[in-house]
Amino acid sequence: MLLHGGDFGHDTSLDCFSFVLPMFAAHHRVVAFDRLGQGYTDNPPDDSGFTIDALMEHTHAVLDALCPGPVHLVGHSRGGFVATRVAIERPDRVRSLTIVDSNTTAPEDPTFPSGRFYRELEARMPPGPPSLESVRIEPEAQAYDQSCVTPEFLERMLAVAQLPIREDGARRLATADGEIWRPSLDARRKATLQTFDTDGIPVPTLILWSRDDPSAPLRLGHALYDRVAPTTTDARFHVLNRSGHYPFRDRPTAFVAAVESFVQSLT
Repeated sequence: MLLHGGDFGHDTSLDCFSFVLPMFAAHHRVVAFDRLGQGYTDNPPDDSGFTIDALMEHTHAVLDALCPGPVHLVGHSRGGFVATRVAIERPDRVRSLTIVDSNTTAPEDPTFPSGRFYRELEARMPPGPPSLESVRIEPEAQAYDQSCVTPEFLERMLAVAQLPIREDGARRLATADGEIWRPSLDARRKATLQTFDTDGIPVPTLILWSRDDPSAPLRLGHALYDRVAPTTTDARFHVLNRSGHYPFRDRPTAFVAAVESFVQSLT
């Protein structure tokens, strides 16, 4: 099961995995879905649902509906945090966990505050409705190799960004951010770090990070591994060179090889 990153209203969807889905599907049953409030999945019914708990409930529901047995769970960026919480809360449903370039899951680094990269990107966004010019800013800023941001990928991102539910989700998140969303996320992050310190992650865990990630620098991956490894029985760390925030687009073959090697070592 693959969990993509991004927040409510963001135009990131399961389509970010388009390069690696057929590679994984050659040897595995693969489940990927648009997370709550992203892609073609609807928003929470009211503003009180813009919480990390709502994201967890949605993920648990998809897991129960589509995956009868334990899964190899792969979560990227914000989705890496959701995947980590699933592994902690329901280890019976998770065979292994792969955390990919997840700033949210790593301890806070005062030299690189959470959200700074994205606030700087927001300042570069052109005014007006979504366009190819606007949707390309984030993936191009994150990529090591610009060729991974294909015209077809941008067209599909734009189609998502133009959905009325995405505009509504972004607007409602802005309203809920300070009083609902951010407090819920901060509380869960704090509790998760405490779990790392006391109990660790209860399933085999691979932390997979890109050396050249501009929004989640490699030192965050090292800090996460150092926090997890002392209390987690099977914790591993793998670095992909010449790769940005989306290693499954910059280095799809190497990404699949790293995840499959980890998964196969557990059988």
